[in-house]
Amino acid sequence: MNPERLGIVIVNWNGRRLLEACLRSVYEDPAGRAAMVCVVDNASQDESAAMVKERFAAVRLVESATNLGFAKACNLGLKELGAADAVLFLNPDAAAQGRAISRMLACLRARPDAGAVTCALIDGRGRFQEAQGHRLPSPRTAFNQYFFLSRLSDALFPGIFLSRRPSGTAEVEWISGAAMMVRGAALDGSPFFNEEYFMYAEDMEASLTLRRKGWKLLFISDAEMVHHVKQSTSRTGPRIFNTQVSSQLLFFRKHYSSREAWSMRWIMAAGHALRLCAHAVLGLARGQAAHRGKAASQWRLLRHMLGREAACG
Repeated sequence: MNPERLGIVIVNWNGRRLLEACLRSVYEDPAGRAAMVCVVDNASQDESAAMVKERFAAVRLVESATNLGFAKACNLGLKELGAADAVLFLNPDAAAQGRAISRMLACLRARPDAGAVTCALIDGRGRFQEAQGHRLPSPRTAFNQYFFLSRLSDALFPGIFLSRRPSGTAEVEWISGAAMMVRGAALDGSPFFNEEYFMYAEDMEASLTLRRKGWKLLFISDAEMVHHVKQSTSRTGPRIFNTQVSSQLLFFRKHYSSREAWSMRWIMAAGHALRLCAHAVLGLARGQAAHRGKAASQWRLLRHMLGREAACG
């Protein structure tokens, strides 16, 4: 079946300003205007829900009394939408540019072998972001990523994330949940994201599941979204980085041998230690508070990672 009925799920937590911009961008796209849009608000304290009710009456709003996390809230939104030929999972800190949503939908129509598609994520200055899936984690891709080899060449040194914007349409091994459009037939009517993950790595696992079922995952370069990375989660401070690390370690334990998981954990730890040293040296040499702050963040993250190592044996 060609995707015609589009559903859009947006999970929000205290992102009122960005959520409003996100929704406006959705309704500026013809496919977005025709879509069923559901916002799941994770107990925001910034009047996000009131803004949606006041300014976007067509949106289906689900107000949770607690912060469910990303995976569980996405599944709740998916259930609220009901049947759809395609569903776009979209971060509230992403804003579609032009007809990005229409182009993603057109890609699914043109490629019946594709289970999901994503587009180019750019920052506010139009620069391509290294926040988009390329290869699933492995000792090789983790080493290339954490020791910057992937920046030399995505082809020779493939990393976990894309370091350059591919031209045309490219097949990838996983898609970020920031902007993931999934064919309805690939959803199977069951919860799409594994709710063991509060946030992060659930998109990797969902992508892995799609690939195991024989679906291809595509990146299209002719569609763009401005993505304000971590803007909606920045208020949580170091906790968000700890959550990210915990989710990655959970993904490793679930899907890799103990030797592979051990290797990737220590490659990650070494990579963060390298960044810690670099920011510490730059902070001392240049007297810049920004580098000192990044060094402190890397130190907290590394301590959390090593603590998780001890807990995991």
